[in-house]
Amino acid sequence: MFGLVEIAFDSLAVRTLCEDALYASSELGPKVADSLRRRIADLRAATTVSDLLIGRPRPIEGNMMMDLSDGYTLIFGANHVRNPAVDNEIAWDKVSRVKILGIQMQEAA
Repeated sequence: MFGLVEIAFDSLAVRTLCEDALYASSELGPKVADSLRRRIADLRAATTVSDLLIGRPRPIEGNMMMDLSDGYTLIFGANHVRNPAVDNEIAWDKVSRVKILGIQMQEAA
């Protein structure tokens, strides 16, 4: 499918968590697992990362973070051979290939 965000995974463990609903539910709980499944679907349906609206996507240390539920976040980075950039910053409106780096509990502010 041309024009949709392509997803890679940082490790087999991250891939399993993102693609195996039963495993994700046992590791993260059903609510977080369902939210993760929906965010992955949102990524796959987007043309670029800047098309994402749900999950409050925002940059964090050169990557992006999206809210899941119950304080968990999905972390991903640009995954082009040459990541699109403007002024040494990732041009997220041009990113169509991402690598999911992990799911983590958001630290309390």
